[in-house]
Amino acid sequence: MNLNKALIGGGPTTERFLKAFDRHIEDERKLQQALQKCLGTDETLAVQPSLIRILLNVDSIQQHVVGVLLEKLVESAEEGKGVQRQILQQMRWLDNIIDGKELSEKLVEIIPVCPPPVQRDLIAAIPDIVDDRGHRNVIKSFMELMQESSELTVPILDAFSNLTLKGEIAEQVVNSVLNTLVSTRLEDLPVLIRFLLQSTPRKGLQKVVTALRMNLNFFGGARRGKSAKQDSSLILDTLKSAVRFQRAVALAFFKEIAAIEKAVEHKILDLWILLMIHSLSSHR
Repeated sequence: MNLNKALIGGGPTTERFLKAFDRHIEDERKLQQALQKCLGTDETLAVQPSLIRILLNVDSIQQHVVGVLLEKLVESAEEGKGVQRQILQQMRWLDNIIDGKELSEKLVEIIPVCPPPVQRDLIAAIPDIVDDRGHRNVIKSFMELMQESSELTVPILDAFSNLTLKGEIAEQVVNSVLNTLVSTRLEDLPVLIRFLLQSTPRKGLQKVVTALRMNLNFFGGARRGKSAKQDSSLILDTLKSAVRFQRAVALAFFKEIAAIEKAVEHKILDLWILLMIHSLSSHR
């Protein structure tokens, strides 16, 4: 039986089917079963997609199924039942998205009401769920969320790397990330720096390098101990990689340092960057 044909156009049949589906997954055990892959018949022994996955690919009911699943995700997160990752996995890489904008709005709408671990799972999954039509809405929502919660900086930056950033929206993202530079935790700085140096268009790179040089004061800072040293080492490794593999970054740092007129204005980072550029040049 072809569900797309049977349920096309809505009507009483579709309504009865959806009511039955809603009742079915109210039972936690049945929801768990619906999220698991199906075993094939005697004729077809191959493992088949889960019931949830099958229904999500039925165009006429997709939006309803998504709405019910997101309600279940929030309920599960609040009660600690732990099916949210299974739900998100079933929603990834669907064959067709009926309304990309609406889907993106629903997804970002539930992030604030979920506990932090589920927020991170959601943020990581969203780029694999939405299509290009929903990217702009997701990006803007992520920028706002990053300003409100520094704990989500790393998953949001990872998600940005899997979304389409072009033109004006790319500039907005870079500026938004730069605004969090001062408040970002030391352990999160390597991810932030890598994102800025890899994602910034060349015309905006000098501004980013200027901001990094002014705000990266991790040498001799207040934090001490093994953890702080490891974080500082990761930051330097990130900068080293950028200077080594991105000539534009090396030139931008060199230009920034060369423009300094007073010796007192130099930073330890300047010396480290110059030594790095020199060592790389000597090996070429």
